[in-house]
Amino acid sequence: MKLPRFALVGVLALAATVAVTGAAAASTGGTNLPGQNAALVTPPVVHAQPQQSQHFKPDCPFVLGAVAGILGVQPQELRTELQGGKSLKDVAAAKGMDSATLAGKLQAAWSEKIDSAVKNGRLEPQKAAAVKAKLSARVESFISKSWKCEGRKSSEAQRTPFSAAKHAGMFQGMRDQVQSLLGLDSAQLKAALKSGKSLAQLAREKGIAVETLESKIQETLAANLDQAVKDGKLASEEAAQVKADLPQWVKMMVTREHNGRSHS
Repeated sequence: MKLPRFALVGVLALAATVAVTGAAAASTGGTNLPGQNAALVTPPVVHAQPQQSQHFKPDCPFVLGAVAGILGVQPQELRTELQGGKSLKDVAAAKGMDSATLAGKLQAAWSEKIDSAVKNGRLEPQKAAAVKAKLSARVESFISKSWKCEGRKSSEAQRTPFSAAKHAGMFQGMRDQVQSLLGLDSAQLKAALKSGKSLAQLAREKGIAVETLESKIQETLAANLDQAVKDGKLASEEAAQVKADLPQWVKMMVTREHNGRSHS
C-alpha cells in the first residue's frame, strides 16, 4: 500500500530521530535526513519591526505547544489570540495567570528541552549553557510583545497531522528506547546506520524479533501522542489520524536502509 506523502515524510523524520545528529540519508543522491533541529532548543530570534508584531520564526510550534499546555488551551486558540495582536502576557492575564508565573513555567519547559537535547547528543553542553544564560531575558522579552506564528514555510495550509504530532513531542524518548532495546550506544547506532544497515538487521543480529522492535516503537509513539492530546498540544483528531498510520510508518522505518533501499 502506498503511503500518503506526509506519511512518507514521517518515516524519514522517524529514521532521523533514531539516528544521531547529522546522519546522512543516502549515498545515492546525497540527500540528508532531518537531523538536528536547532529551532527546538534555541530561543526565538526577534526581528524588530517598529509598529508591527514581532515574528518568532522557527520557534512558534514549540512556544505555542508549551504555552498552550501551561494555560490549558488548544494551540490553535492561542494562535488566534496572537494573530489578533495580543501578547502571551495578555492571554495569560485573561486566564488568571500573572506574567511572572508564565515566564517561569515557560523558561522551565524550555530548559527541560535544552537538557534533553544535550542528553540526546543534539546540542553541545557549552552551547546549552550559553543559551540558558540568555533564556530568562529572552522569555521576558517575547511574552511581553505581540507576535505572529509566521516563519519559513509556516502556515495553517502546510500543517499536517504528522507535522503537528512531531512538534507536540511524538518522538520524545524514542531514540533512547531503540538504543536500549538493541544494546547499542549512540556512536554504535550511528555507525551501524551509516554503514547501510536497517534497524531490522540490527535487531536480528541481537536476537531480537523485528516484530518486537516495531511493537515497542509503536507503543512509545502512541503514548507520546496520547500525552500530547492530554497536554493540549495536539488535537485528538490529528492524533487519531497519525495513530492509524503508525504500523506502516514504523515498519518502513525499521526495514529502511540508509542507502535508500529497504531490507525486510
